Amino acid sequence: MYIPEKMKMTDVTTMQQFIEEFSFGIIVSNTDKNKLNATHLPFTLNKEDGEFGSLTCHFARVNPHWRQLNEQELLVIFNGPHSFISSKWYAKQPNVPTWNYAAVHCQVKAEVLPDAETDVAMQKTLTMFEPSLLNKTEHSFQHYQAKLMKAIVFVKLTITGIEGKLKLGQHRNNADQQSVTNALASESTYDAMHLLSYMNKIQCGLGSNDT
Repeated sequence: MYIPEKMKMTDVTTMQQFIEEFSFGIIVSNTDKNKLNATHLPFTLNKEDGEFGSLTCHFARVNPHWRQLNEQELLVIFNGPHSFISSKWYAKQPNVPTWNYAAVHCQVKAEVLPDAETDVAMQKTLTMFEPSLLNKTEHSFQHYQAKLMKAIVFVKLTITGIEGKLKLGQHRNNADQQSVTNALASESTYDAMHLLSYMNKIQCGLGSNDT
């Protein structure tokens, strides 16, 4: 991923927090026919596992993608808020339109988990996404869950490299930044509101350029 110096996420902790907040990602790999394959999945992160941490996800067993991973180097992409930025929104003119976004890319190596470890992986997944199901002890639900577990495969992905990008207009001067912020606030689309909320949340970390 091309990342200008002013747009880099500079520490692993920040990128790990980003993954936890925007945990629905895309895993991309080469197939045995040298074609690219991608699957959209939710991921859980173990921050303490190795230098950068490790990811866990689960595939539908009928999805052939998990059979093609085979310890090869893979890419997992996590996307944060994003939105179109109109050229009309800048204080300084003339200007061109662009797109503001945030993203983290992880280089990973995959390991299909044995059946003996899938229960622990499922517990971590439920803890993150729907912890109320952890307390369901009814026999009918337990039977239902056990049946569904046979239809999925868990994969551990050791992160071997990680990089993050914040393209949020932080390289712009203060007048342009404020003008774009005001324009996003006046938009009613989900993308614009989500991006503005995220920009406000990390405002202190962006810095500004007065030139």
